[in-house]
Amino acid sequence: MYLILFLLIFTITPQPPGDPYYVAPAGVTQFQQAVGIGLLAHNTTPEGRAFAALKPGDIVTVTTKGKFQVVAVERWYICTNLYCNSQGERLTEAELSVRMYGGEYPLVLQTCIEHGGDYSWGRLFVLAERYKGLFR
Repeated sequence: MYLILFLLIFTITPQPPGDPYYVAPAGVTQFQQAVGIGLLAHNTTPEGRAFAALKPGDIVTVTTKGKFQVVAVERWYICTNLYCNSQGERLTEAELSVRMYGGEYPLVLQTCIEHGGDYSWGRLFVLAERYKGLFR
């Protein structure tokens, strides 16, 4: 399976069985606990930087799975053992995982947010729905 973003093609590799925290040092990793398709990449890699460049309206293709259209980008940061967003919401790691990967969006891309030299300061989620455009 491959991920196509901005005419770039990235290989998707699965997580090792039983290791939901594993993210490959390079490339895109398929998140095993996602209800739909969950893809992870480090923000220090070209893949993670491509995730961060996506915006609502962009089209993403996952070979064998189809085309998806980005509908939202959410940014969450770590605040006292919880994840917080700019709207004042506070969630545990488990609550955030269920919210992002629980099935509302068929495709979720995730990378970290760097802030002040801390490369794991926050999490960026790119949320996409199946593409309903003229050319599928």
